[in-house]
Amino acid sequence: MTGTTPEYGAGFCCDCGRTTVAGRILGHVDQSSGPGYTVILCPNCDLKPPKSRVRPYGRALA
Repeated sequence: MTGTTPEYGAGFCCDCGRTTVAGRILGHVDQSSGPGYTVILCPNCDLKPPKSRVRPYGRALA
């Protein structure tokens, strides 16, 4: 969706593992057994560039 405001919530950052109260919600993971969880990115990790998905020697991940 374009033009929407991102949602914010509290929890553990999926990148660094720190607890945050103002993290950006990236999505929700549903599990077949037990409750699902929310994937959150903290403000510090949100400012970093995304990790590259390229393997050493220039081979891209499929």
